[in-house]
Amino acid sequence: MKKLRPYLFPIILLCSIIIGCILGIILKEDANVLKPLGEIFLNLMYTKNIIIFKIFFDFVCIIS
Repeated sequence: MKKLRPYLFPIILLCSIIIGCILGIILKEDANVLKPLGEIFLNLMYTKNIIIFKIFFDFVCIIS
C-alpha cells in the first residue's frame, strides 16, 4: 500500500473518468442529473492546485 500512496490521486482520477464515461454511455440524456457532481469534483481539483501554487510562491517570496 505504501508504494501505491504517491499514485493514489491519479488512480482515483482515472477511475472517476472511466466510471463517468460508462455512466454517460448507459444513461445518455439522463446523465445530466450527475453534472453537478462532476463540476464539484473539478472545482475541488482546481482549488487544491491553487493552494499548492500559493504555498510555493509564498516560499519563493520568503526565500528571496
